[in-house]
Amino acid sequence: MRGEEEYKLVELLEKPNNQDSFGKLMYRWGQQKRLTGTALTWMLPNQLGVPMELYCIPTALAIPQPATKPEYPEGFYRIQPI
Repeated sequence: MRGEEEYKLVELLEKPNNQDSFGKLMYRWGQQKRLTGTALTWMLPNQLGVPMELYCIPTALAIPQPATKPEYPEGFYRIQPI
């Protein structure tokens, strides 16, 4: 069973979403780290909570929010659409 889960991780990293390859996602992460010092990643889960897609979020679109909800004890980011 563990082997199947490991292959799903490899598949996710090879094709993190419909637009990006692993190389493009790594490039975007690196670009954000160099420009802002941080790189935010949005993980889109399926109904079982298993990661299905990964996206690099530009930090200019992410607005930090205070810890006002119990499900986010350390706060969260509000993403503003372009």
